[in-house]
Amino acid sequence: MKHCTFFNRSIQFLFVILIASLSTKIMYSQEAPNTKIGIFGHYLLSIHSADFTNLPGIPNCCPRFESGSGSGYTIGGLLEVPVSNKFLLGARVGLQSIGATLKVDEGTTIIVDGVARRGTFTHSVESSLSNIGIDGLVIWNPVKKLYFSTGLRFGMVNSSTFAQEERITTPANGATFLDSNGNDSRQRVRNVFSGEIPQASGTYMGLLLGMGYEFPLNKSKSLLISPELFYQIGLSSVASGMNWNANGLRAGIALKYEFTTSKPTLKNTIVVRDTISVQTNNEVQTIVLKSSSSSKKVDETPTNIVETETVKETYELRLPKKQTTPNSNNTTLTASLIAVGLNDKGQEQQIQEVQIEEFESKVIHPLLPNIFFIEGSSEIQTKYKKLTSNQTKGYAISLKEQSTIDVYYDILNIIGSRLKKNPSATITLTGCNSNSGVEEGNSTLSMQRANAVKDYFVTNWGISQNQIKVESKNLPAKPSNITLQDGIEENRRVEISSSSADILSVVISKDAYRKVTPEVIRLKPTVKTSESLKEVVFSTGGKQIANLTSATSYDYNIARSQNVVNSLLNTIPFELQASTISDKTTSAKTSLNVTVTTLKNKRDNNRNDKEIDIYKLLLFDFNSSSLGDYNNAIATIIKSNIKNNSTITITGYTDKIGDDVLNKKLSIDRANEAKKVLNVQNVITNGLGEEVLLFDNNTPEGRMYSRTVEIIVETPLK
Repeated sequence: MKHCTFFNRSIQFLFVILIASLSTKIMYSQEAPNTKIGIFGHYLLSIHSADFTNLPGIPNCCPRFESGSGSGYTIGGLLEVPVSNKFLLGARVGLQSIGATLKVDEGTTIIVDGVARRGTFTHSVESSLSNIGIDGLVIWNPVKKLYFSTGLRFGMVNSSTFAQEERITTPANGATFLDSNGNDSRQRVRNVFSGEIPQASGTYMGLLLGMGYEFPLNKSKSLLISPELFYQIGLSSVASGMNWNANGLRAGIALKYEFTTSKPTLKNTIVVRDTISVQTNNEVQTIVLKSSSSSKKVDETPTNIVETETVKETYELRLPKKQTTPNSNNTTLTASLIAVGLNDKGQEQQIQEVQIEEFESKVIHPLLPNIFFIEGSSEIQTKYKKLTSNQTKGYAISLKEQSTIDVYYDILNIIGSRLKKNPSATITLTGCNSNSGVEEGNSTLSMQRANAVKDYFVTNWGISQNQIKVESKNLPAKPSNITLQDGIEENRRVEISSSSADILSVVISKDAYRKVTPEVIRLKPTVKTSESLKEVVFSTGGKQIANLTSATSYDYNIARSQNVVNSLLNTIPFELQASTISDKTTSAKTSLNVTVTTLKNKRDNNRNDKEIDIYKLLLFDFNSSSLGDYNNAIATIIKSNIKNNSTITITGYTDKIGDDVLNKKLSIDRANEAKKVLNVQNVITNGLGEEVLLFDNNTPEGRMYSRTVEIIVETPLK
């Protein structure tokens, strides 16, 4: 009964471990395990099965021994070596005690106080068995820290003794056996023998089935404690020529040390500023730092350690004494506006016109191999261009006056078309989530996202399922900053990789490149008013381009205004609208003429010309200046198009995330890294950081495409 209770509790223990492991949130995607060493100790409930009447050469009148139990142990050392993300090979060497007592009760005639009556006696064989052996295990790690094991134990038997007796058990006292002649033998115990088990096997072999769960004991998670449960089935007999097997249920713990690899550390600084307004008698407005404090938080991802320092600053805004708002009827408000150009050195120059000149050009559009999703959703967003199965039959990518982002939104059809033309190529779709909020540990959502992209390729493009492999994880292998909302958005994605470089290669378009001189127009307002200004708005062609609170100059990069450059207008209108705190408004206008020199004009007049090619490198990882294999392939294409008389301008950019100064340095590092890889002459490098954001940084794709280097190659045409 005692052993049955232990067995039942062991099964409950097994169930508790399973439920605990399945309910534990998996903080990161399944990581590859590392090599582990350690020690273990198990209590062993011996459960013997048998089918014999007596040991060879040992007298015994037992009708048949069938089962027995006992207590033992297994102790030793362990080694576990990974062979894949979810499988390890294990070896455990140690000492095992697996002895048990076999018992059978039998009725017989006994003597009690000189009178013959019925009684009960017990046949017992108590074995003492131990072996020194090795457990060879295959370990399956289906989810983080939960593992199942199976294997074999091979042992050299170092102890195999027995103690046998037949003892009257009922009644407990005053009873003796009859001898062979039917007389009182005056003995309660008979057939007492002990010693080495006759014909004992010198080896032991058993089948092992087990499970366990690892709990970390330290912050680095290198020291682990693991409750374990094994069932051991004896495959060899205790003695040759006999049906006697030693089985056992093992329950205990293992202490393990896991060799971990060091991870790079990413350092982020978040500044939280709180400003308190205070009315004073001062004539001017001032701001004073009142207090400052900082705290640090360390997070760990599958690939990085992220150290985030949060600086909290409290400022006091000291406002000047209030002035009585003048009557709007008596308010004077006038405005004027002039437009000047800025040269390459940022110096102002008076201009009468903006010159736009067309050049022959090749533009390389790199493909960002990510599809982004909104929080908690696995539905492909409407910004991605999708076609019906009939529309895909006549598909051809449109590149005329298309920006890099426009090309990116057609990525599903570009890849679908390329897979259709290259049936031997395969792709892997890896679904990811932000591992935060409603998506925390939700690998099911990650798989649904990957399957949504797969279904589009299979259903709309007719791609064979054999060409597509889907995987899922929580955070991507190289996650964006998990402490910022922008980084969280970028981690909600499906990553696309391919066995063929052609599937994700760049898109090359040939079009007219329009160069604008000057590239930047400075709008200089003059506003005269008898009261404070509330708002100063600049616009062009009815579209607002800036909204300020004072009449300060605004620099408008006209070269990056696609609607102006592509429309080839005769004039560019600018308008200023100013309003006061009493809502009185005024406006001022100015304009610049536009002179356009087209390719046709130059050819008709036999003018010397040049070709301007524009290339963008992608994808720089977050906070990285390393080019990687994809960018190296683009660099090879660029080098093949550079002539001896070419002039190269390399400009590095970043997204809006992070410190301005650090982003400036990062953009310069990216430009210099590109220059180093190109290894050509006549190169000018520059880094603009986040001063100029190439794409909309309110979207994940816009931020990732902004982490780039733009290379402009100008080559005179003879």
